[in-house]
Amino acid sequence: MSSKSYVESNSFRSVMAIMTGVGLSVAVVGGLFVALHWPGGHVMLLNASLSVIVICFAWLIFLPKVSPLTPKLNELRGTEAGKYLYHLRACVYMLLIGGIVLSVGALFKLMDWANAGSILFAGGMTVAMLFIIMPFWYSKYLKADEKEKLKK
Repeated sequence: MSSKSYVESNSFRSVMAIMTGVGLSVAVVGGLFVALHWPGGHVMLLNASLSVIVICFAWLIFLPKVSPLTPKLNELRGTEAGKYLYHLRACVYMLLIGGIVLSVGALFKLMDWANAGSILFAGGMTVAMLFIIMPFWYSKYLKADEKEKLKK
């Protein structure tokens, strides 16, 4: 099986979902260990943060291939609705990058490393702004798509 077909398969999505779940579960357990001052908590948090960062990078790389938006983007290329759909896709990429920065900031904060507050603020503001902007672009896409359907 070629790599392209594996990336587009349901088993790839299942593997990514399992990796995400395990990474986040280890982060929660590591946070519990750190809060209770049990040994091994910092190691779990470090591993969990790094795995979340790797998973976000994997989603950034493979998102165009596994996204259900890709066929719709190809269909709407050159239209107003397609323009808004491209904006939404860019917002998803920025959201993943903001999640990476937020994970790094949380790692710095929990490990008591320098500049943790600044990194957390940058990642948090990126994610928060995108959650404000994304519904706006989505509503614009829906309106433009409805107009194009009425034209046909």
